[in-house]
Amino acid sequence: MKTLYLLRHAKAEFGLSDGSDFERILTPTGKQDAVRLGYRMLGRGMTPQHYVGSPALRTRQTLQRLLEPFNQGDNQVEWMGELYHADEETWMRVISGAPAHLHSCLYCGHNPALTKVANRLSADVQWDHLPTCGLLVLEFGVAEWRELMGSKGRLLWFDSPKSDTTIL
Repeated sequence: MKTLYLLRHAKAEFGLSDGSDFERILTPTGKQDAVRLGYRMLGRGMTPQHYVGSPALRTRQTLQRLLEPFNQGDNQVEWMGELYHADEETWMRVISGAPAHLHSCLYCGHNPALTKVANRLSADVQWDHLPTCGLLVLEFGVAEWRELMGSKGRLLWFDSPKSDTTIL
């Protein structure tokens, strides 16, 4: 069994005066949402073995805040430059390339590709777009990550700060 966590970065400022999308920072609300999500994950016993993120500032800040309740720093996060502005196929290649010994991985990135990956891999629900700080957790009955390419996962949990309740 493999458990896949797909997380969209938390709410970020719309843009900086220099126009750099890569350096967009989280809003105060975004920072709080990421910490709250970390506590909800911890309360549900959901602790991924491995974390992978786009190196954009907003995803780095999201994972830093998310990991606070776990008393973990982001030094264990694998930052992958190819996930910034990645398309759906790049995401699938990265996810399916995770080491087989890992049973659970969390990937943090950006729309629209992250929503496309979520819809491609979810057997239960389809989204118009994953909201900021939206977390989707899917379980797959496969032995290796490369088997996800032709699989659909069972929804274990979905959470978002835009809703008062979580799914499952």
